[in-house]
Amino acid sequence: MYHLTNGGSCSWFQFAREIFSLLGIPADLELVSSARFPQKAARPGYAHLHNRKLGHLGLKPWKEALADYLREKHYVG
Repeated sequence: MYHLTNGGSCSWFQFAREIFSLLGIPADLELVSSARFPQKAARPGYAHLHNRKLGHLGLKPWKEALADYLREKHYVG
């Protein structure tokens, strides 16, 4: 099993901020610690997927792919 991601990395906060930005929606987002949302399973403080085995595919950077997706779904022009 392989994880496959677009190039680069981001936090969930950065991902949400980029979505609002691309949609042109002003959003006063607040970065909060995940400790404020206790979960039963232990979670790492920082984890992102690596494309070590599939990096040669040359996928777009995540911001570019996100913008393409939002255009494709007609959320942005």
